[in-house]
Amino acid sequence: MQIRLIILSWLISTAACAATNLVYHAPANIPAYKIAEAEEIYQNSRHQTLRPALNSPRRDPILGETSVAGSTFTDYWTNGVCGRMIIVDRLGEVHITYMDGYDSSQSRRQQKYNWLSQGEWLDADGVLVSPGTRSGFGSIALSPDDEQRGIVFCHSEGIINHITSIMCIDFGHGWGAFEVVRLPDYPDSNGSCIWPQGVISPRGRIHVAYNRRNAALLSYTSTRWSENLPNFPEIPVEISPMSINAYRIARSLNSERAAIVFSKSRVGIPAPPEWERFAAYQQNNDIWLAKTDDGRNWNFNRPTNITNCIAVDANREGDLAYGDTFRPFVNFDVIFDPDDFIHIVFEARGMWELPVYNPDEDRPPIRGMTVDASYLFHWSERDSIISAVADGWFTQQIRNENDSLLLWPQPGAWKSNVCAPTLGFDDNGDLYCVFNYYPREDYNNYVDPHPNFPNIIVGRCHGEIAVTVSEDNGRSWYYPTMITETHTPLAEPGEAMCEVYPTMNEDIDRDLHIFYLLDREAGSAIQDEVAQNTLNEVIYHRVPCDLVRRDSIWVGPNFHVDLPIQSAKHQADWTLAGFRIDNIRPNPFNSRAVIAFELRNKQNIELAVHSIDGRQTAVLFTGESAAGRHQVQWNADHLPAGLYFVRLSAENSSALKKVAIIK
Repeated sequence: MQIRLIILSWLISTAACAATNLVYHAPANIPAYKIAEAEEIYQNSRHQTLRPALNSPRRDPILGETSVAGSTFTDYWTNGVCGRMIIVDRLGEVHITYMDGYDSSQSRRQQKYNWLSQGEWLDADGVLVSPGTRSGFGSIALSPDDEQRGIVFCHSEGIINHITSIMCIDFGHGWGAFEVVRLPDYPDSNGSCIWPQGVISPRGRIHVAYNRRNAALLSYTSTRWSENLPNFPEIPVEISPMSINAYRIARSLNSERAAIVFSKSRVGIPAPPEWERFAAYQQNNDIWLAKTDDGRNWNFNRPTNITNCIAVDANREGDLAYGDTFRPFVNFDVIFDPDDFIHIVFEARGMWELPVYNPDEDRPPIRGMTVDASYLFHWSERDSIISAVADGWFTQQIRNENDSLLLWPQPGAWKSNVCAPTLGFDDNGDLYCVFNYYPREDYNNYVDPHPNFPNIIVGRCHGEIAVTVSEDNGRSWYYPTMITETHTPLAEPGEAMCEVYPTMNEDIDRDLHIFYLLDREAGSAIQDEVAQNTLNEVIYHRVPCDLVRRDSIWVGPNFHVDLPIQSAKHQADWTLAGFRIDNIRPNPFNSRAVIAFELRNKQNIELAVHSIDGRQTAVLFTGESAAGRHQVQWNADHLPAGLYFVRLSAENSSALKKVAIIK
């Protein structure tokens, strides 16, 4: 009977699919060599419905102004998360960095820098930042001194006898002549750390996150800025083992706070035998947050799991046994808002993990997963709520009149229908998200069929750039604005217009400053064996904020399934002493708020408020309290505006929650 149902789901029309809550997704046995390939189609009645078609998206002409900042044969800028590759200084001048492949073989590759001042680029094709023989995968920052010099973090070969990460410091503002500082490696022969992302705080604290090359170990180093060359420690600090190369780093514009966000496998590192070698392992993650409030003391030993996906449970009834069927992947960004709260945006795809595992099967215990359909979600440190940002929950499949699958174009390696998000705040406190969007019916079709499925051509989709905005700190988002219109279906290599890898300046004035690659042939020549290298432009794109549409709020799905114990608004961790702060409402607030907390056992507690510098400003409750959920009213009329911490403590254990008072 089950076999007949699977066959029937293949034959049902796409229109019927939408009406009867069917979902197309690939099964568990997709090899995790580079990208997921199209494969067999299954039926599922989970709480999310995958639409096999999408209404035509908003297709405006190109908004704003574009400028070519260089060119490259390299069409592959990351196999995880891009660092921030554009930054605007106090004079309004633009600094960018990118990876330049010199020829179609990509045998030579160098990290470059360019600078836009008074409408002119420093060099038509950028300048080198490293004297090494091969460098790449860079991010950019500015020096904290008055000169506002460009600083590029990347890795390079040829400086010493192995590949290493470096910090490249411009000699002057927009000079394009760099002095190189080597970043620390581990002392053993395989201890190189590469793919660095660096930021510099307003007071000159340098933070770098990078990955140990052969051990998949997320690492960190830091030092103070100095007039001489920065002096880093001898070895990095270990943060966490990594299953995929996905992490981002950010620093506050106002204080010494900093944050590192990373993707971590839900089933363990290294992969259990049943998950090893399969794409499902790469796609089954939570998003974790490590942070510091003073620039020096990090919570690397106790980072926060911000997604905390609900696990499968065979004891639950029906579809709830699958737990959460959204799983974060590799695309995300992190930023601090003007009030110093952390915001994270991330991509999530569908995965249907089986509640009961059959040990006789040499494959992951999942029924299937999506390879193109996805959503973007936002998380805020203000309230720990996960809200939907952008909609890519549709399939790219092409079928004939008999509903036979003929073609399944896909966005390509490490990409999905909505992906590569990047965040920025404007002067009004509005939060913007720029991202890659892959519309339907814009693809190439000359990619060779998969050898195991000779009747199904895969193909690669052409990307566009979209932007959406939130006026309430990420709780709700407007329908996106398409800022590019470069529809080139069935284009030949060299003729396509596929915008990929967008990155944006985080501090927005009146304009969005965006930087991306215009790939002239969809797909990645490194990851997709049949893809071709083409000479591609790198694009600087300026979009006035008032061109971003604000006419209708998009209401997306919940990230978590609807379970009584845990939801998107109820994720606070229990302390060892058995208590937690559930929430503070409203947050931020003007004069009065309600603090909700929960105790597992009767115990003596203290509920107090501290200013951001650690001073106790109020004691709201002290004494014995019964087990259960409690609420305390807080009158803050006497306190000035600013950031505060609510602290619940008992038995040498405490829980903290940040709150903002606005006047």
